[in-house]
Amino acid sequence: MAGAVTKTTPLRLVVAVLLAFLAVTASASAPAKTPRRRAPCRGRPTARPSSAAPPAAGPTAASSSTSSAKSPATKGDFRYGANFAVASGTLLNQLLFRKKHLNVDQITPYSLGIQIGWFKKVLAAIASTDVQRREIMASSLFLVGEIGANDYNHPFFQNRTLGFVRPLVPRVIRSIALSVEALIKLGAKNIYVPGIFPLGCVPRYLYFYRGGEPGDYDSAGCLRWLNGLTADHNRMLKGKLRELGRAHPGVSITYVDYYNEVLSLITRPAVNGFAAGTVLRACCGGGGPYNANLTLHCSDPGVVPCPDPAKYVSWDGLHMTEAVYKIMARVLDGPFATPSIMSKCNHS
Repeated sequence: MAGAVTKTTPLRLVVAVLLAFLAVTASASAPAKTPRRRAPCRGRPTARPSSAAPPAAGPTAASSSTSSAKSPATKGDFRYGANFAVASGTLLNQLLFRKKHLNVDQITPYSLGIQIGWFKKVLAAIASTDVQRREIMASSLFLVGEIGANDYNHPFFQNRTLGFVRPLVPRVIRSIALSVEALIKLGAKNIYVPGIFPLGCVPRYLYFYRGGEPGDYDSAGCLRWLNGLTADHNRMLKGKLRELGRAHPGVSITYVDYYNEVLSLITRPAVNGFAAGTVLRACCGGGGPYNANLTLHCSDPGVVPCPDPAKYVSWDGLHMTEAVYKIMARVLDGPFATPSIMSKCNHS
């Protein structure tokens, strides 16, 4: 995968963090019943969610087929890449949340720093010398994210206030920056970093904070204050990425605007094939307002998905539907990432 016009060394890897790294295709594994897409650079792009099963003991293969978390990985398995994404994964480590007196039963210990460590082990496994490793890094494409939402989800769903969560934002941005710098130090030259989705439009949040005052909602029906937090995260992230770009002029660091991409699906549903009455409802949920009752989840017995998920933006109240991930592939081809990811690929 190289520039479509110039003849350069093929881009061999993509790393998505929650971390996945690819040689020719991006692959994602996800919990049962969560829709997922793969992103082969040899065709048109597709997209992926940010949750996947954690490895039982270090990195596992995720190349031409999704491997079991317990499968032993070999060098050949990483010909097309590996996915380090973890269900409920966070940037901040579990210990920090424990110190802040949160229940960490649902917070994975496999934070972004751990995933970067897994990636380093894979890199060492597929290249025996520093020269080889730096050549691989320089000819690879890295997608770092989307990540950060879970660092806010866990506290909010444990009844913490905006005043509790907002101070976490600079820490989250700093963690992303440290991870990007770690990849640059290893030799990465092409890095894409997505922002987070508009959390104020997520059905589970709308259910959780239901019954608010009319002024709490924007014209689309999303929570203003929560989208404000999301916008603050993305604004700070863009600023930090600009700083990193100035500090590393030989590295291409691109912000990917997931926020406005998803918001456009919600504010203009008909244009994208969605039903206006479903864009803020979960396709597969436990009933109640927004079909996002927190006591029942999509994987629970007796929960029946909607008859036509393609008309919905949200699958289970937190993750997007397959239809959305298909549309999200436009992010790879622009206009929400400049230069587009596909400009880095060789279609020959």
